[in-house]
Amino acid sequence: MIPKNDRQNYLLALVLLAANLFIWNAILFWSASDNVELYFLDVGQGDGQLISLPGDVQILIDGGPGIKTLSEVNKALGPADHYIDLVILSHPQLDHFGGLIDVFKNYSVGAFIFNGQNGKALAYKDLIKAVEENGASSVILGEGDSIKYKDYVLEILAPSSEDLAIKESNDGGLVIMFKAPNFKALYT
Repeated sequence: MIPKNDRQNYLLALVLLAANLFIWNAILFWSASDNVELYFLDVGQGDGQLISLPGDVQILIDGGPGIKTLSEVNKALGPADHYIDLVILSHPQLDHFGGLIDVFKNYSVGAFIFNGQNGKALAYKDLIKAVEENGASSVILGEGDSIKYKDYVLEILAPSSEDLAIKESNDGGLVIMFKAPNFKALYT
């Protein structure tokens, strides 16, 4: 017969061992969330949003004017993730694309989505060079186009061809409705 103190110590050791195994299992076999996560990045003046979908799919929309975007994306994705499926540029003004240059230099990117307009800022050439060096596919989208992944849709509401004919690049910006099974988000 085992003395009472030894039984308590034995039981305590089993509980601690089970807890330890549970914690290490969570650390080693962690998987991406089953939830959609929307991040509104603090990129200074300008825009930067990140959509993270189940299955470890990331979509970055715009990138603010400078280097602050890279640190915000790093915070959202964590140190081990260096792949972004889609980088979307709403329109080619520096306060929307400046930070994307560093993103393309530091992350592998599946595709670069934009409206087809060329930027007037000198840094726009740096963005296009970074996209090419990254090896990301470039895709022009406009009104009526959509991107689907499982139950999620990015529906392009604008620009129309008439919008793109206007000289002001803000008027030709991509407007995107993100549709998930339980909610919608509008990116203007």
